[in-house]
Amino acid sequence: WLSNCLHTHSRCQSSSLDEKWYPTRLLRLEQVPGGDIRIRLQESAFETPSGPYIALSHRWGQANIVKLETKHLSSMKDNIAFEELPKTFQDAARVALYFDCHYLWIDSLCLIQNSQEDWLHEASVKEVYRHCLFTISATNPHSPETGLSSGRQVTIWDEDLWGALVHDSPLNKRGWTLQERFLSPRILHFSNTQLAWECESFEACELSPHGIEPEEHHSARLSKRNVSTETIRSLQDAWVNVVVNYSKCSTTRPNDKLLALSVVASYYQEKMKDTYLAGLWKNNFVRQLAWLREERHLQEGGATEYRAPSWSWAATDGVVDMVDFRYDNIKAELVNAETTLIDPDNPTGPVCGGSATLKGPLVVFSWEKIETGYYVPPGHDERENFEAEIFFDRKISPEHFFCFVLYTSRGSFPGFLGLVIEEINTESNSSERPRAFRRVGSVKIKTKKQGTDFLGGCQETTIVIV
Repeated sequence: WLSNCLHTHSRCQSSSLDEKWYPTRLLRLEQVPGGDIRIRLQESAFETPSGPYIALSHRWGQANIVKLETKHLSSMKDNIAFEELPKTFQDAARVALYFDCHYLWIDSLCLIQNSQEDWLHEASVKEVYRHCLFTISATNPHSPETGLSSGRQVTIWDEDLWGALVHDSPLNKRGWTLQERFLSPRILHFSNTQLAWECESFEACELSPHGIEPEEHHSARLSKRNVSTETIRSLQDAWVNVVVNYSKCSTTRPNDKLLALSVVASYYQEKMKDTYLAGLWKNNFVRQLAWLREERHLQEGGATEYRAPSWSWAATDGVVDMVDFRYDNIKAELVNAETTLIDPDNPTGPVCGGSATLKGPLVVFSWEKIETGYYVPPGHDERENFEAEIFFDRKISPEHFFCFVLYTSRGSFPGFLGLVIEEINTESNSSERPRAFRRVGSVKIKTKKQGTDFLGGCQETTIVIV
């Protein structure tokens, strides 16, 4: 697979990086007589590597693994006891030497774990995965002690082979893995049943060594292959897939939600030349506001610490979906949107504030809680011809809410999708400035009777959502 990719994949060759770049530290591997492996830490500034390196992507789990700390730096440059390493690290070293590669990058052994300065410097450098020969992905193991793979089982074909083998694996449900997978030119996956290969041109596994036919799930793959540079629309569509898939992942620290995606976002920003706003893009802002929280099990009050404006999907936990309304009549207009970055030098990084000023129809609703969800009771006018489905971002108690309409759908029986918002700072709001709101969900409205106009008489209102 590797040889085939290096010599025959024109797409992979065109995206290969010509310049030589190495991480600050690498593990130097040497095979010694008797089958043992000698490992030491090598600093690239003082000893330039003589060949390519391989990176390892893995889950830390709960294991108390060997890691690099300031006090160990000197001794680990002399030697790292191979037998004291977790089995996954040992297996990765063996795989690297099998490919005649004498350099390996593992985060816990190449980043000084008790140095915030070192961690921030190196962890923010996307080149680590971009410049490696390929990434070894410990796709299935739950901890480094498990090893890269286990014994083979009886052959059974899965209709969604790639999804079961790679996409839905424990490692790829980890938020930080997304950018590692996205940036790596090639990945060799180790599952508990077989090996799998992934590059920008090809996917294969031992059960299907000559390639896996692209299926529907590939459209949502987090690969640069899906980032076409032909049109801005294709880039925007690809970003929607990133968001939907990323929302299925988790991070140990919820506040890392934007940080763990920042490298991928910077790649898109470079392609689209657009302003990034806490997970949304300014030139496609209204369309990307139309996200829905899919899960029914909601948390009380939402996130405990601020991580994003309420209009951003990053402000909530759980799986989200994006509603595509490119062919519909957009009712909302973006007046202005801005965020306050924690680090001004990282325009795609985490934020500590933000707001969006929008103009569009504003409707008042009331609802009743029923066993299967929420019900909007009919009124005494034409609104009784509509049905509403509400998707809350978090548990809330008010009996009344506002709906800010994003778009209306076309067709014989139109409806619309809007944001469910609650007003804040009502005492400080005045007629001189827009009223302030916070998003708490989204709502779909569909008609039950042809020819009715739900928005009849609604005036455009300018509001601010924070």
